[in-house]
Amino acid sequence: MVNNLNVTWNRRYFMLNQGRFYYSFVKKNTVFTSDVFNILLCRINIIKNEERKYCFQIMNSTGKIWILQGEC
Repeated sequence: MVNNLNVTWNRRYFMLNQGRFYYSFVKKNTVFTSDVFNILLCRINIIKNEERKYCFQIMNSTGKIWILQGEC
């Protein structure tokens, strides 16, 4: 689990569709999609941090880690 949340935060919109986890982003007026992963093969951990609420970590089967923050 990540203890230091001193990272750069970028707003991205993640999707979960039929067990597939991915996000989209716009660069120079073109929409790109990230690699797609099976969410059932990912490890998800809650990150407790008083400065940032609703944070969690997702690690896929290849070891790539995302630290996400939900919005209310």
